[in-house]
Amino acid sequence: MLLSTDIPQTDLRANLEAILASMNAEMNSLSDLAARRVVAECIETIQDAIDDLPAGA
Repeated sequence: MLLSTDIPQTDLRANLEAILASMNAEMNSLSDLAARRVVAECIETIQDAIDDLPAGA
């Protein structure tokens, strides 16, 4: 999945939160432990990116 760098910051948080919700839903459907680990790492990275956004972004 590629994220565009042309997204205005005001939309960036909403987009990352939508991706996070999608990844969480995908996690619930996975039974393979290795795949779950990969998705969990992606979820953690996305959550860290959301946490690092400035207020109002």
